[in-house]
Amino acid sequence: MEESVPITHKISRITLERRWEYLKDLEFNSHLDYNFRFLKNLDVEKLINYIHLLQDEHWEKQVLLGQKYSTHKNSNAIIITKVDSSCIDPYVPFNATFAIENQDLIDLVMPIVNEVVDLYDGKYGRIWLAKLPAGKMIPLHNDGFDFFKKNKFSDYYYLQSVYRVHIPLVTNEKVIFTVNNEKKHLRVGEAWDMNQRPLHTVENNSDKDRIHLVIDVLPYKWL
Repeated sequence: MEESVPITHKISRITLERRWEYLKDLEFNSHLDYNFRFLKNLDVEKLINYIHLLQDEHWEKQVLLGQKYSTHKNSNAIIITKVDSSCIDPYVPFNATFAIENQDLIDLVMPIVNEVVDLYDGKYGRIWLAKLPAGKMIPLHNDGFDFFKKNKFSDYYYLQSVYRVHIPLVTNEKVIFTVNNEKKHLRVGEAWDMNQRPLHTVENNSDKDRIHLVIDVLPYKWL
């Protein structure tokens, strides 16, 4: 069992008025000193049982990550929350809204999300279920930072502001994450803060689909 690592922030809280200057400076999270950081083990049994009841067409009807990010063309997602403000106006605080009407799924996901978010004394941003089909991989990438920065998209500031937490729900030992050349298999129910800034990739070398719950955490509630 992994040993939990306490959450710490690099800077003290600053006022809402400084929010935009703060984002432009990119003070926060620009240079994380880890590839993977274990947070804690979570009880995900009820969510896993529900996931197994979902039919393939349920995933197919949801937003495909590949429609927005070509890197994720091999993966499907059920988008649970969205943060439209991050793609429209960087002056507007990042506020998440539910993207689905499936209350049963929301009720199973949100207690897990809140338990993770409480570790940071923050709030949640985007939340989704990510499926990587059997035998597929997500190629080497760094979540579009270079593209977003070059084109001055506000999505860049959102990505620079969040911790991205992966919680495996359905997986096996043939699913391997590589971040900055460090390889790791993440076990069911483990919450991992993963540094998406350096180059990273995911391989599902098995004959079964892999499903993660992914949570973006904004560590300052006023962001």
